[in-house]
Amino acid sequence: MSIVFKKITIKNFLSYGKKPTIVELDRPGRTTFIVGKDLDDVSAGTAGNGCGKTAILNALVFALYDKPLSNISKESLVNNVNRKDMEVTIEFEKDGQPYTVRRARKGKTGATVFLWEGTKDITPDAIKFTNHKIEEIIGFPYELFARVVAYSANNKSFLELPTSSKQYANQRDIVEELFELKVLTERAEELGGWIREAKKDFKLQQSHIEQLKGEHERHKRLIVSTKTRIKEWDTETVIEKETIKKKLAQIEGIDIDKERQLHEVLDTYTASLKEHQAEQRQIERSVGTNVKARKKREGELEQLRAAKCPYCEQTYHNNEMKILEVEASMSDLAAEMTTLENQLMEIDEKVGQMGQMVGETAAKIEVSNIKELIAIRGKQDQYKDRLKHLGEATNPHIAALEELEKVKLDKIDTDQIDDMEAEIRHQEFLLKGLTKNDSFMRKKLLNKKIPYLNKRLGKYLGVVGLPHSVRFTEEMTVKISRFGRTLDFGNLSNGQQARLNFALSLSFKDMLESIHGNINIFMLDEVLDVGLDAVGVQAASKHLKNMARDANKSMYIISHKEELSNAFDSKMKVVMSKGFSHIEE
Repeated sequence: MSIVFKKITIKNFLSYGKKPTIVELDRPGRTTFIVGKDLDDVSAGTAGNGCGKTAILNALVFALYDKPLSNISKESLVNNVNRKDMEVTIEFEKDGQPYTVRRARKGKTGATVFLWEGTKDITPDAIKFTNHKIEEIIGFPYELFARVVAYSANNKSFLELPTSSKQYANQRDIVEELFELKVLTERAEELGGWIREAKKDFKLQQSHIEQLKGEHERHKRLIVSTKTRIKEWDTETVIEKETIKKKLAQIEGIDIDKERQLHEVLDTYTASLKEHQAEQRQIERSVGTNVKARKKREGELEQLRAAKCPYCEQTYHNNEMKILEVEASMSDLAAEMTTLENQLMEIDEKVGQMGQMVGETAAKIEVSNIKELIAIRGKQDQYKDRLKHLGEATNPHIAALEELEKVKLDKIDTDQIDDMEAEIRHQEFLLKGLTKNDSFMRKKLLNKKIPYLNKRLGKYLGVVGLPHSVRFTEEMTVKISRFGRTLDFGNLSNGQQARLNFALSLSFKDMLESIHGNINIFMLDEVLDVGLDAVGVQAASKHLKNMARDANKSMYIISHKEELSNAFDSKMKVVMSKGFSHIEE
């Protein structure tokens, strides 16, 4: 595989004007030193700051990825004098297949992009889809391109990025792209989406199963309840039949007129008995009163005979008259007692006779509640009709049971949901294998590629003269040390950081090309200006020339160091005149 960038055409982009500027990119085996000249500021010398040198890199990156290398908004990429009709076109080949990308803006709006495969327009419907298509063709994202193909010292260095982040560029994503682990992450994201959908389907199926179980349970409860109502109806009907039969039997086996007469006689005897008993109680009370009076008179008589007053117990001299008076009273009480005893004897005999008559009459009665019997007799026809109806009636709940038993519910089949659950568990296990840092898949890929990256990094650290040990670990982090002491990137001086960044860029380039094949261009913007002394600059420039020659690459170097003016194969002069840039070979 290989990528060959042919040429880039710039119009109204940053400081370049409406006349198209064409930069031939494919200069195999040659290093080109880009210098600037500002005719509007003769004191600027060969440095030519602001002449439009970096704009070439920005145009290249913008054409491919819809954002520039520098921190410039898309609206500000339009030439600030013309303010319209900005257009950048890049022509390249991927594995021998030619492609063309053209991006344009009209002022601050009207952004367009077109993509051709040879002469065939393959532009998708939307810009974002076109951007995605271009990135698929290139084979790697903006963050790698900006650190490998078009590398600027002003761009935020790899080691200054966060280790991981969901919102911003980070070390882990770049290394994953570099090692093709991003494919695992993308597959993991796809698999994660599948798992989420599968879980939704599983929950729906689970809900359906639970709903079906509920329907089966409700149906079972209805059948049990209906069977219970059938039994209750049968039991209640039998009890009602027996009750009616008993009531009818009462009516048919008893002479109600005779029973009614007996009840009337019994009522008369009972009333008479109550009257005699009341009279009896009255005579008994009178007898008791008489007995008490006689005892009192006997006590008075005993006191009087002893010549004492029966009330104050003093000597009573005229006691003969009082004795005769008390004896006369006692004689009257005795006569009264004889009369009461005769009366009591007579009433006792009447009570006994009447009680016997009540008992004999009550013994002849068969129905204790005559009123209830008479009421039953009045409903005799109704009871017979009811009894006939009950004999002919059919249990109404049997039909309901038959209907319930005819209902055919869907079978509760848990095989499908069990298979779904097993599949989800399997996919979750696979997802862990794709995402966990210590998974065997990731370790296998890392173990194949990390040694090569560390080997190239060690070589380039020697080229730039950095004595530190720098290597990538299996956790895709960078470990920096010197004399056995671990250091952070911030512990390095600005010059040491710049040299490490340069070595990293070269290492990433080798790693990327080992996967994606040859990339014909390599562009460095002021990378050699920081952190290298004169010896280091000469060593780096010599290495770049050798790399261009040995790998047949086109290299473009932007630098303000005067000692590099004759260090490379050719020069490209970018001239600023009257506020516009143009290129002089």
